[in-house]
Amino acid sequence: MKTELRLSLSMLIAGMCGLYLQAQQPVKYGYDASGNRVSRVQVINMAAMTKSSAGETEEMAADEPPKFEDRLSEMKITIYPNPTKGMLQVDITGGEIPADAKIYIYSLSGNLIRQVNGISGSNAVDISPQPAGSYIMRIYIDRDHVSAWKIIKE
Repeated sequence: MKTELRLSLSMLIAGMCGLYLQAQQPVKYGYDASGNRVSRVQVINMAAMTKSSAGETEEMAADEPPKFEDRLSEMKITIYPNPTKGMLQVDITGGEIPADAKIYIYSLSGNLIRQVNGISGSNAVDISPQPAGSYIMRIYIDRDHVSAWKIIKE
C-alpha cells in the first residue's frame, strides 16, 4: 500500500511539473473549416540558457546560435538567431514550397515593415534598419498554412 501511494504521489508531482513546463510556452493553434490544424503560434523563451543535469545553469556555446523549429503540415521551419542583431535566417525543408509563398514582418502595432516574396528553402531576412524591439514574423506557405513567430531585434 505504501509503495502504491508513493508511486501515485510521484506520478502526481511529475504530472504537475509537466503541466507547469507546458504552461511556460503557450501555443495557439489555427484550424480550417474542416477542423484540420493549419497553423501554430508559439511564444518562444529567448533566454540562451540551459540547465545541466546537476541543475546548474550554463550558457550555450557562443558560436552556435539557438535554432527554433516548427512543423507546418509536412514542412519543417527553422529560424535563427533569435534574438537577432538584424539578419534572420529562415530555413524551410520537407516539401515543395509554392511560388507564391511569402514572409511578412510586422511591428507590434500591426504595420508591415518587411515583405519577402518567392521564398525558397533558405532565406535571409534583413531587419537591421528597424529599431530594437519585438516583431511578428508570419510565413505564408499557402492560404491554409501559416506559421507565426515572435522575433526580437537587439
